[in-house]
Amino acid sequence: MDTDPSFDYMPREHQLKMHDSSLRLQREFLGVYDKETINRFLRTSYDEFSVGAESDVYATTFAERFAMARLRAMRAMETRNERDVPIVLVISEHDSARAQIALGYLRNLLGDSAIIWSGGRNPDPVLNHDAVLVMAEDGVDISGAQPKRWNNEIIRAADIVVNIGDHEAVPVFSGRRHVDWEISDPGADPVLIRAARDEIKRRAQELAGEIVVVAQSNG
Repeated sequence: MDTDPSFDYMPREHQLKMHDSSLRLQREFLGVYDKETINRFLRTSYDEFSVGAESDVYATTFAERFAMARLRAMRAMETRNERDVPIVLVISEHDSARAQIALGYLRNLLGDSAIIWSGGRNPDPVLNHDAVLVMAEDGVDISGAQPKRWNNEIIRAADIVVNIGDHEAVPVFSGRRHVDWEISDPGADPVLIRAARDEIKRRAQELAGEIVVVAQSNG
């Protein structure tokens, strides 16, 4: 299989995976961004995750997720004046439990009334399995979600930034509403995960109610 020359500096296996990633992103952003732009975002995203043996295992997976998030953020910035719904970004350190729980509840509560993203400073490769199970107990399916990284361009594209217990190096930009939820990382303890879930659900209901009220007053 011929791959894009811009991926030639990567190991052959990674070139092939990035080629597939490029095709998927080209389909998602058809008519929005061209192949060259998409591949540039893939390369720079890959470079962030390909340093060190441990992260290199997941370099291509994280690169595609990060590139997709960055491209969506760029598109949101370009169409900010056209949007009639807010973007909510939920941040936690690993984006595998707390942020994904909040993402699940906010999407269920708000539906098409908002766009909900999540991100982590040090995203885990996969979701916290126990978080998926405790959310299923409450009738919310988050099994298809994927941990992703945030960066400044993603934060700038959001209207509301919800920071769940990870305040290190998270920039505050004017014009964005920043909300802090002090909820500790529950780790792998199902009892603590359920407690975090219930607290996140309560806060998500409050935030969703505020967003709906604002939308109705603006409408």
